[in-house]
Amino acid sequence: MVDHNAVDPLSQSLYRAISEKGDIEVRVIVPALWFDNYRTVRAEAVRGGEMFEVLPLPVLFHNRTHRLLYKGIRSQLREFRPHLFYVNAEPENFQTLQCALLCGRHSGARFVFSTWRNIEYAGGDFPYHLSSLHAFAEQFVLRRADHAVAFVPEAPAIFSRLGFDSVTFIPPEVDTSVFTPSLTKKSRGDVFTVGYAGRLQALKGIDLLLDAIAGLPAGFRLTVVGAGPEEAALRRRCASLGLDDRVVWCQPVPRGGMPEVLNEMDVLVLPSRTGQHWKEQFGRVLVEAMACGVPVIGSDSGAIPAVIGEAGLVVPESDVQGLRDALLNLRNDPRLRQRYILKGLSRVSGEYAVPVVADLYCRMIRSVMAGSSHSLDI
Repeated sequence: MVDHNAVDPLSQSLYRAISEKGDIEVRVIVPALWFDNYRTVRAEAVRGGEMFEVLPLPVLFHNRTHRLLYKGIRSQLREFRPHLFYVNAEPENFQTLQCALLCGRHSGARFVFSTWRNIEYAGGDFPYHLSSLHAFAEQFVLRRADHAVAFVPEAPAIFSRLGFDSVTFIPPEVDTSVFTPSLTKKSRGDVFTVGYAGRLQALKGIDLLLDAIAGLPAGFRLTVVGAGPEEAALRRRCASLGLDDRVVWCQPVPRGGMPEVLNEMDVLVLPSRTGQHWKEQFGRVLVEAMACGVPVIGSDSGAIPAVIGEAGLVVPESDVQGLRDALLNLRNDPRLRQRYILKGLSRVSGEYAVPVVADLYCRMIRSVMAGSSHSLDI
């Protein structure tokens, strides 16, 4: 497995669970240095018995997922001699191309990539510099790959139109041993804490959330956790709306610290809006909040309605009044809040918990190793 996200120990739990099935030995390659969540992270090697290990390798372009390149992949292939080589990256990314080139068909290893693709790039017009090079990377990877894991349900149809039909939808995982309801939640009296956690970018819709809070009673408070290019503009908007005493701005928190942050919220909101080259692909913070017993509200951008299902409220994109009404309904109806809490916990345990997702990966791995070239209905 090659996975830049697995620099974070929480993102290693899925691979550890796969190795614990007993018949799959897993070596995870991660960047020795990675820029994640607006901070630089140094990876540590992990040896988890005979069937699991994490090995950091030096990289180039440690702050660009689509340009990332590893040093030492070839030697790892020669030493480990994998039966299946999985790269958790889009097919147009340079790391995926690098691994596909090194893992030629003569190696005997099955090659699998991953994708969050929920928007089509006509003619390979990717939203990066050197778009034609990324288009070449994708074409090569699709010719070489045996299979793909899709984290969004739209991806199989998109890649089928590109002539690649061996794609299986597997949802992202959440570690419910870490993301869990607090047993010591504090009563905040008349204060109702609305939370947002994520990148501070225009397409995330935090400005809409500020506008919604401005039209609500003083008992509503907002906690914004994150960083990004829109932070200064959002702080100015906050001041112009007279919300400085009702909004708390917090710097990004490592994922291991997020359960404590989420458990301080009465509701988590993800008000994303769709852009030309992006719409919400998943919204991991939604399932992390549900796992902590926190009700969620999301816009209808991209995957959000499918992720929330019946475990929360969905409002139209950019509908400030709809968002305001949803927040009022949750605050004023404790039974509604409790219903969404229970539905959220049930949804996470049944669809997103590590053991559930690990089983899906194991089924995919065994099917690909058995020579299946079709999408798997799992």
